[in-house]
Amino acid sequence: MGLAALFFPKHCMICEHIIEHRSSHLCVSCASSLYLSTYEYNRIHPMHLQFAPQVVLEVAYSPFINSPYAAQLIQVLHALKYKKQLFAAKVLCALASPQLSAFFERHNFDIIVPVPSHFLKKIKRGYNPAEVLAHEIAKEQGIALGAKLLSQPKRKAIQALNNKHQRTNIQPGTFRAKISQKQKKLHILLIDDVCTTGATMAACYWALKKQGVEKVSFLSLFFTPLEYEVKATRDP
Repeated sequence: MGLAALFFPKHCMICEHIIEHRSSHLCVSCASSLYLSTYEYNRIHPMHLQFAPQVVLEVAYSPFINSPYAAQLIQVLHALKYKKQLFAAKVLCALASPQLSAFFERHNFDIIVPVPSHFLKKIKRGYNPAEVLAHEIAKEQGIALGAKLLSQPKRKAIQALNNKHQRTNIQPGTFRAKISQKQKKLHILLIDDVCTTGATMAACYWALKKQGVEKVSFLSLFFTPLEYEVKATRDP
């Protein structure tokens, strides 16, 4: 063990126990106990089915299910969203690597676009979690990142504090797309960190469609099926 590790030990981001291997952010115990969901690739993902009544997508997919069984995994997500631990994006993408690799092998996308956050919220937090994830995935998959194609000029209510009915009511004009004539022909993959009711991603979808985009798909790292109740957590 080096002097740096001796005086500044690295802690597991879940249980906070000291980690001996500096290359990891999770201890062996926590890493082995993570609940990683899988779906047969020849089936339509439940996230796609949940969106079916709202929008017409090429494909919708999520590698992780936001459920009571995935509490430890969600702690890693919260480290990204609420604790300013941006390296958690790399951890999550690494954990989802087998599912994401299969997903991108089956589908071709021209550009990755993160769900935007309002500029005041981004200033307060210092970053947009969806954009951090989108950057990581775009780099890993070798796909262009269009972080400025969508913006959020209007603030929306804090989704985590709303019930499911309130979450579906996003004001028109909350999201705005700026798409060139050439970009209208591209297959856009919209990325978010968590999809619950799908209202945010659907609002982004319509902003893109309003500008004439032909093909839109969704990728959310976590997906919350309607049968799961999610405990409200304040989103700073």
